Amino acid sequence: MNFVRNFIGSFVVTAFVFCVGGAYAYLQDLDVEDVYLDTKAPPYAPNVLCGKKNAKSNDPSTALKLDVVSADSSMPRFDENFVIPYIGMGGSLKIDGRWYSASEMVGMVDAARTNIMLALRGNMRENKDTLLLDLPGLKKTMDSLNIRNSSLRRFSRFFSAIGLNVGRGANTKLRTIDLLALKGDSCFSDDFVYLSGLDFKLNTDSVLLDFGLMKKQSALNTTVSFDFKYNKDKNGSAMKTNFESFVLEMPGLTDVDTKSWPTQVQGGNFKIFLSKDGAKDNLQLSREIEPYFSLDNFFEPLEKIEIPFLESKGFSFGKTSYSLGDVAKNIDNYFRVAEYAIDATIGDDDLIILAEAKKILDSVFVEKLPLGGVAFLNHALQDVHKEYSERDFVELYGDSLPAVSGKVKLRKGKNYIVFKVRPKTLKYKGNVDTGLLNAKDVDASVNFYVKVLVYVTDANWLVYDEIILDKVDVSLSAQVPSMEVGLFTVKFDNARGMGRAKLRYDVSVKPTVADSILKPYPSMVLTFDSLSLMADRSTVMHLKNKGGKDKFTYDFNRGEWIVPAPLKRFASFSGEDLLTHVYAVENALRELRNHVEGSAKADSVGEAVKNVAAVVEKMDRVVFVDTSNYGRYGLVKNVGARYRKNFGDVLDFAEKFNGAWKNILGTEGTCKVEFLDIKKKAVPVEKNQFKGNVAYAKISFDLNFGLRPDFGQELVKILRKRLADFPTKPQVALTRDGNLALEFLVEIK
Repeated sequence: MNFVRNFIGSFVVTAFVFCVGGAYAYLQDLDVEDVYLDTKAPPYAPNVLCGKKNAKSNDPSTALKLDVVSADSSMPRFDENFVIPYIGMGGSLKIDGRWYSASEMVGMVDAARTNIMLALRGNMRENKDTLLLDLPGLKKTMDSLNIRNSSLRRFSRFFSAIGLNVGRGANTKLRTIDLLALKGDSCFSDDFVYLSGLDFKLNTDSVLLDFGLMKKQSALNTTVSFDFKYNKDKNGSAMKTNFESFVLEMPGLTDVDTKSWPTQVQGGNFKIFLSKDGAKDNLQLSREIEPYFSLDNFFEPLEKIEIPFLESKGFSFGKTSYSLGDVAKNIDNYFRVAEYAIDATIGDDDLIILAEAKKILDSVFVEKLPLGGVAFLNHALQDVHKEYSERDFVELYGDSLPAVSGKVKLRKGKNYIVFKVRPKTLKYKGNVDTGLLNAKDVDASVNFYVKVLVYVTDANWLVYDEIILDKVDVSLSAQVPSMEVGLFTVKFDNARGMGRAKLRYDVSVKPTVADSILKPYPSMVLTFDSLSLMADRSTVMHLKNKGGKDKFTYDFNRGEWIVPAPLKRFASFSGEDLLTHVYAVENALRELRNHVEGSAKADSVGEAVKNVAAVVEKMDRVVFVDTSNYGRYGLVKNVGARYRKNFGDVLDFAEKFNGAWKNILGTEGTCKVEFLDIKKKAVPVEKNQFKGNVAYAKISFDLNFGLRPDFGQELVKILRKRLADFPTKPQVALTRDGNLALEFLVEIK
């Protein structure tokens, strides 16, 4: 009944000399994947001879004007957290008694590569169309570098060999010169040669291959390979390397060893390939696992679905990136393995033996997208829409699972069997930005629930008829240090004093009953141990969350945060409400411009319009961040095709407003904030603590637009009309020095 399959699955011709002889041959570019294939000659392919102690090779006039390009942009760079898969001891390798991460190994190879290139430059000469390499001189230079340069002193222990791959001509077999084994009288004595590349063989110890439930010791051959590029023009010659491969080969695990496993080594020994894209391997599912079904009909809908606050639906594991559809593609392969495991254990009595299914899953290890767990519902369903409970799933694959027992009975007729498959924890490649909080460094767990329709006929045949993506549960979590509540900032504390609240954003993506279109059903909650409500650096109030009863929840229907009861009065006026007052001033200025344009009494209408229009344009720059010019100022920014405030609490608003005003309008426009008690008197602050209850926030503007007095009076009249219905009861006036004075009172109730 098996029916599932998984995808588990130069000196290009460079100037070098190692030959003695009388005939010449052109250096040729070699394909290291197949050294016997014909190759095309590069634009410049000089003959290469073995350099001897003679006048031509030592004559300074023949010194090569060679530019060594020491940086290799193709070289993979790994961060320190990168883990080589399947390798014990945290994914690091042991060399000469010390553990090295992938990043450290790349650094050592890069240092060696750079210094070898420098050594080559000092020991190469040019004689017409022939490049001469002084091998004894190269040996001496490398020995000198090894003594002087601390990064090279470990060469003889870190590397087991540094091989230079050369041949005598096109279609010839390569031979390798070990640069670490050069002697003082070294010389390559065959006829004319060309150079293919450079291989660094690391002196790695044996490793413990760790496939979770299966471990195996193996020898390890580690090779980092480069090819060479050599170019010549009228200004001289240039030599550089191109990274080719970083291969870990483990002969202790072969295709013969894995012949009977669901996961099999493809082609000889087990290998891991490291590149800038992360790690790949030559493990694949057995060809005996043939699928009946695929989730491919759901890949595109998952790519297109829109989830609130997730501008990107990208995820990552290590250095590899995945879209939600990509995750589904990988899960599809794991699901097929799980399907195969269940199918293989169904007996004539139509019983699924869970312990036998677990044995099959335990031998599957293909880290295309690392598998976190596989669970199976402990009973079959007769109705596709029937609900089931999380506690009814039996874990068949995962870390440190206990022994599994039990059987699932398939009844005559229709049966829906249910799988839950999840990858290991991913990283969300973006922030969760709700406007009031911006969560970074977000972990993501994803569970795929899949139903398979199985008919049991009267003749006891099993018929697999349909596959259904029942739902995808995405759970995002992050530590949040602060968020905005009204005009204030909330800073969180927890029991360990780390100053963090925990955000959990759950999205269940499932098809609607009516039309089977995938739709997200989100929920978001923020839990905390204690918090401080702050105005700038001063505490307005402190809240200890006894018993964890208080929390922040997001209402997706109303599009707003529901805050704990003790904070509700502080949340009555938001930063967006504050911006409406600024927009009112901006719109009043536009109305003033229209008024000036239509005024017949203006002495110079053209100049008057220009002056007011200039003020309007500058006010726009105060309000909106100019992202095209990387503007440093502005109260509002465009994020994902929507405008979001670019300030924190009300004091941060005042600071950003004043900074933008001064730098854009060039005058001393000011915004001032005061916190008042119930009697509308300023609440004093001592030792960063408000001494009294804050009942009002008074926000005052003194704005010098530089308008003519008659225009200033007209602006006051327009603004009073626009602000008449605002609950803050704004006061508008024109001061003696021609500034616009605007004041409003926010009641915190």
